[in-house]
This record gives sequence, C-alpha cells and structure tokens, in this order.
Amino acid sequence: MTTTRQYLIARHGETNFNRERRVQGRHDESYLTHDGTEQATALGTYVARRQARDHRSPGGGDEPRIDLTFCSPMNRCRQTYAAVAGCCGYSL
Repeated sequence: MTTTRQYLIARHGETNFNRERRVQGRHDESYLTHDGTEQATALGTYVARRQARDHRSPGGGDEPRIDLTFCSPMNRCRQTYAAVAGCCGYSL
C-alpha cells in the first residue's frame, strides 16, 4: 500500500520589515504588524476549521488532518505560529 503525504506550508504574517520593504533574511529583529497578526489569526482559523471537520464522514472534507507542525525559531515565525496555536490548541 502506498502512503501519500500532503504538506501545508505557510509563511509568516506581514512584518514591519515587509512594510518598509527591508530584507529580513536571518535577522531576527522584525515583528508582526497589526495586519500580520490578523493574517496569522486568519490562518489559525482556517487550520482550526480544517481540523474540526470529521474526515471520515461523507462531505467531511478531502483534506487530511494535520498531524505534525514545525516552526522556524525566528521571532516573526514564532509570532505567527503562536496565533495559529491559539486557534487550534497546539502547544509551542
């Protein structure tokens, strides 16, 4: 039996560096803007709704459940993940 894996990859929300058109790279000085926090919360809402579906029942959705999450240690990524975790009950 062949196992198929699907990945959901998300980028961090908008940061102050994005807004200023500054390159962030590996610098950990940027932080989410108000819009970036709203984007992260919207992502969390999407993931939570996806996780709440009963994938075994008809009409429950074709997307598989998310079983494992990863997050970069960068501040902007951790802020984004914190918003998603807050919506989904994940731990940091």
